[in-house]
Amino acid sequence: MNEVVHTSPTIGSNVEEIVINNTRFLMWDIGGQESLRSSWNTYYTNTEFVIVVVDSTDRERISVTREELYKMLAHEDLRKAGLPIFANKQVVKEGLRVAEISQFLKLTSIKDPQWHIQACCAPTGEGLCQGLEWMMSRLMGWGCGSSSSALAWHACGPVSILSTTHQQKCCVPRKLKNKY
Repeated sequence: MNEVVHTSPTIGSNVEEIVINNTRFLMWDIGGQESLRSSWNTYYTNTEFVIVVVDSTDRERISVTREELYKMLAHEDLRKAGLPIFANKQVVKEGLRVAEISQFLKLTSIKDPQWHIQACCAPTGEGLCQGLEWMMSRLMGWGCGSSSSALAWHACGPVSILSTTHQQKCCVPRKLKNKY
């Protein structure tokens, strides 16, 4: 978990498993190219989190990010999914701040599901643990123990779809990082 993972766009899908605090997380990393987005909904069943990673330096794609986010949240299978949003590249001076991203994404208009926006820096891991702790606290609040599933989406980049069986497995992304 303390390593920097350099990523490239996913073609098709990849599966990864990690363990955090004795909880096993299974990740499906699904390509996020525009041509693949129409297939995302096939992975939504039993998803309890939609994890969005926003590149704070990419002002041009923030409107596409908002559009795709609201399309996902409108899907029946994601209506109650928690929404942690990681605002990556916060160390870059020219990047959008957390408050600006929140405003551009119109997060205050989202009443359900619960959401949380977290500043982060992928190379240092800063902010990652706080966002994951928010997810874990939601799991405990739901009485789910360590059984969950999540979908991680790099705003208009690779999508990580995380699913699980209900046998002490939990899902969270390994690569909550955009490339620098």
